[in-house]
Amino acid sequence: MLTAERIAKRYGERSLFADLSLALRAGDRLAIVGRNDAGKTTLLRVLLGREHPDTGTVVRGARLVVGYLAQEHEDLDLRRSVLDEVASAGGARQTEVRALLACLLFRGDRVFRSVGQLSEGERVRVALAKLLVSGANLLVLDEPTNHLDIATRERIETALEDFAGTVLLVSHDRHLLDRLAERTLVIEDGTATLYEGNYAYAQEKRRKRPRGIPLPRGLDTSAVR
Repeated sequence: MLTAERIAKRYGERSLFADLSLALRAGDRLAIVGRNDAGKTTLLRVLLGREHPDTGTVVRGARLVVGYLAQEHEDLDLRRSVLDEVASAGGARQTEVRALLACLLFRGDRVFRSVGQLSEGERVRVALAKLLVSGANLLVLDEPTNHLDIATRERIETALEDFAGTVLLVSHDRHLLDRLAERTLVIEDGTATLYEGNYAYAQEKRRKRPRGIPLPRGLDTSAVR
């Protein structure tokens, strides 16, 4: 669905990532993790074509349809009702939209509230519902569960588990990472390393790495098993 070949990105003298190659296949559940300001969101934007890499290329498949959940949720129309806002994404009948919203805790008259009246957590649920009915085959999610209560997190996790397409996820939510991710890309000090497992698997592999052996520059495309 998407291939990056030896991409790099710098800000001034600081290298966020370099010589990074990555293939995203249909059905993948790939998590990108690292400390704040490690370059995770920048990498997402480069992969989506919203920023250009300093070097290297990104090729996106002709049939790729991206649904992007940014941290700011700036694409929501605050004047619309919840129902109208989700239905505006197209791709689903109103009965299907109502069923999805019910799963995300919008039931009864709550679907007629304006988006502008909603809390931050409720807006995240609306934004995710829009993506799920939009026909996107790749969901790109940047910290989707930040500042959310447990009930909302669980609903979002369940909705994402039921999604049949590909997921590219940036998060600090360890429970979400372990529940959803099947591959984990760790960005650390300008280096990216891919692990063929969830976050807990990646952490265990990192703990077992012998001291004194540095991480490889860029991404080991054979992955760490």
